[in-house]
Amino acid sequence: MKELTLTWFTDQLLYDIKNYAYIEALKLPESDVNRSRIMEVGEDGNVDRVRRVLDVTLAIIAERLYPYSKNVIDSDVFMHDRLCERDGYHLVLNVPDDFSTTTAHLLEHLIHEMLVCNVMADWLRFFRQENWELWSSKVSGLQDEIAQTMSIHVGRARRVLRPF
Repeated sequence: MKELTLTWFTDQLLYDIKNYAYIEALKLPESDVNRSRIMEVGEDGNVDRVRRVLDVTLAIIAERLYPYSKNVIDSDVFMHDRLCERDGYHLVLNVPDDFSTTTAHLLEHLIHEMLVCNVMADWLRFFRQENWELWSSKVSGLQDEIAQTMSIHVGRARRVLRPF
């Protein structure tokens, strides 16, 4: 087994979240009061909510990838819910020795997208219910893609004559 550490930098996640929020807000008429509220997702105070959602989303992903992410508690562990400003989010996975770099890159991108989409779903839930449903379905689809990506590493691989 090898240890694979995936990292997502907070500034990059916030950049994508702000871009998506800007695009969502542009879809609304200028007279809509929610337009500016949607764009404010990355502002001071609001970014605290974003951090909480990112924390929860990464915890959900780690739990869904339990066969690869499990860490045994060796001694007493102190946990707290204090909101911490951090430079990045990390996920450590124990993967088979023959785990592909391409799969690791795909997993990294899928999880990045899921982190961003889940923040958007959470944020739009307050202002645009119909958009919340769209972003929530994107999150569900990404969860399925992540599970499918990791499922190919369970059991023996069977080679096919044609790659597509």
